[in-house]
Amino acid sequence: MLSRVAVTLLGVAASLCLVGCTAPAGRYPRSWHDPQTEAELTHAIARLQDWGLHTGAELKAIERKAEIWRQRVYAWGSAQDEFAEVTDAVNAAAGERRIESDVTISTYPGDKATVKYQTYGQRLRGEPSMTAKELTTCTERMVIGWYYIWSERHGRVTSDDEHYYAILNPEECVELREYHD
Repeated sequence: MLSRVAVTLLGVAASLCLVGCTAPAGRYPRSWHDPQTEAELTHAIARLQDWGLHTGAELKAIERKAEIWRQRVYAWGSAQDEFAEVTDAVNAAAGERRIESDVTISTYPGDKATVKYQTYGQRLRGEPSMTAKELTTCTERMVIGWYYIWSERHGRVTSDDEHYYAILNPEECVELREYHD
């Protein structure tokens, strides 16, 4: 028998799926044994193939980087640099082909927050973040890939900035739960 809390959580999860919101992918690359990570990578490559990346050196390079990442995760349990390499390659190939996602970003409990984001690789290398063109709730056109996405108010981070999201579909939505001191 499911508790009332479990039923409520299942309902919330189902409603997020119905509206197409993406959940955080994680704090660090998951194990290659995790079917969600493999499904995300497979989906990203399929989107690239839909846009003309069927064969050739670029596709092989992405697949080779993915295999190296899998091997390193299996051998060492962690492979952040390798994950960055494969996600950077997907992001670059998608950028060249303008394979983008319209990402609706909202904040809870209130609107009018600034949205910041950066790719997984940009975060790992310490590169600066990008700022959405509008305050929340907004729709930002983003090249497909894996992104850290968070909100700020008055220059202060107001949501979790340590989770990344797989932005892979033509339309995605991300709801950022804000915390206030």
